[in-house]
Parts: sequence; structure tokens; C-alpha cells
Amino acid sequence: MGRGDLVDWKTVTPIESGRAELIVRIGDPFKGKHGLTGQVTVYDIDAREYTRQPIEPNVVRYDLTWHAEGETTYLIKLEGIGGKSKYNLEFRVDASPSNPCANVRCATGSYCENGRCVAEMDDNVCDPPCKGSAQCRNGRCEAPLSCPRGCKAGQVCSSKLGRCVKDACHKKRCPSGEVCRGGVCRPRSAPSGPSLPCQPECGEGTICKRGKCVVAPLGPIAAKIVQAVPRGAQTNLILNKGKRHKVKVGQRGSVKGVGSFKIIEVFEFRCKAVISKPATALGNAKTGVIYR
Repeated sequence: MGRGDLVDWKTVTPIESGRAELIVRIGDPFKGKHGLTGQVTVYDIDAREYTRQPIEPNVVRYDLTWHAEGETTYLIKLEGIGGKSKYNLEFRVDASPSNPCANVRCATGSYCENGRCVAEMDDNVCDPPCKGSAQCRNGRCEAPLSCPRGCKAGQVCSSKLGRCVKDACHKKRCPSGEVCRGGVCRPRSAPSGPSLPCQPECGEGTICKRGKCVVAPLGPIAAKIVQAVPRGAQTNLILNKGKRHKVKVGQRGSVKGVGSFKIIEVFEFRCKAVISKPATALGNAKTGVIYR
């Protein structure tokens, strides 16, 4: 068109399928002025029109987008109706998979999965399901509670009997250096063993160790992969476990047969992790394990 042509044709052939973007610049962007009027249109080789924009005087930049198929030739037609001006074209294709949840906003208690809002998983639903007599609590499979409702003051839960019994050590005071076990004051340093269990018996979340109830170590959490977002050689994973399941930034985990990941963000019911593998390496993997 700078040479007086009324119509110019150009062709582009993307290697991969994806979102195609054609940027047309008319005239000098630093001056911001030109006198050309006309239109720019994109066709395929069968003359099917994909997108079109009119060219107006003094409008320098035009952005045209469409979904392009890989190894397919597209024709760009620049048609002048009046005036003349130089122009240049810039063409690119974003071949990365689009994020179906990018523009989705879900209500409280739900999250986006594959472009749809779905309800948060119940804290008492474990994935995979618990085996045997194990019970699901806070997303983890644990041994069944002997006294799920707790015990009254002066009572202790007996795991053997499966019910609350009288606490023989309730309100019993022992001399300095001794502790009550089974209703009897014993030296605090006395070794514990099968014949000397913790008294009163340890409650939920604790275990008996050397005659004392201590916090039980936390085991790994099974988590569902809600979404995988490609990031070149890495992939961001959205997992359905979060603060409510005691997940913390910096913890690590793994996807079986793929590799390990690191937690980089934690939300109430889910977390984000990064794994040093491309999204294609995940294959059909649907779950992962978070170590604690």
C-alpha cells in the first residue's frame, strides 16, 4: 500500500494450534498519524472469513485474534479504500493450553474445576477412601475413636473397653518427682512398657511414649489434583487440601510415577504446588501425597 497498491495479500502458517494474534501497525507509531482507510481481513484457503477490522485514519494499531489450527495456511488481506501508508505485520500463536478457570469466579464453599464451580470436598471425605476400620477425620484416615464424644470430668476413655471409665488418678496429688498411673503414684522417671501404660490413657491425636502422652506425628495426606497448569518445563498443581488440613507452604509431596513437588501457596481448602515436570508427564495422574 505504500507503493500505491489497493490490495496486499500475505500468508501465515502456524506450526501448532492455538490462539492466533495478528498485530497490524499502520504508519509511524511515534507520529500516530496516517491517512489510510480500508480494512484487514483474515481468511483460510477456502475463503472462509475468520476475523475483520476496519482501518481508520490516525489509528495506528489493530489487533485481530482467532483460533488457528497447526500446519494450516491463513490469508491476510489488506485492502485500501482511500489514502496510502506503510504498514507492518506481527503474527504469533499461543499454543499453551488455556486455563478454563481463568475467568470463573466461584461462591464461598466451592472452587473451579475444569471451568465449572464444584463444592469443596467435605473434611470427612478421604480420597482414596479409608480401608478396614479406619475413619476419615480432617481428610486423613485414622484409627477409629473409642469415645467419639469425649468423656466427662473424672473419666478417661478406655480403648480396650471402647467407653469412658472412672479416672483413678482424678484429683489425686502425688509428691514431687512422681506421677499418678492407674491410681498409684510412681516415680516420674520409671520406664514404661507393656505392663506400665499411660494413665490416664492418651486421648485423640496423642500416643503413649515412655509413660507420657505426646503429640502423635502427622502422617502423609492423600490429595486430589484439581487442576494442572502448564508452565513450560514445570507445572503448577492445584490440590484439594489446604489450611483446614494443616498444609503449610514449603511442605513437599509427590505424584506417584511422576516426581516430587513443593507447596508454594496455601488457601483454606486447597493449595498450589510446583512440580519440575511438564504437564504432559502427569499423564492420567489424579492424586498426589503431601508429606508432613
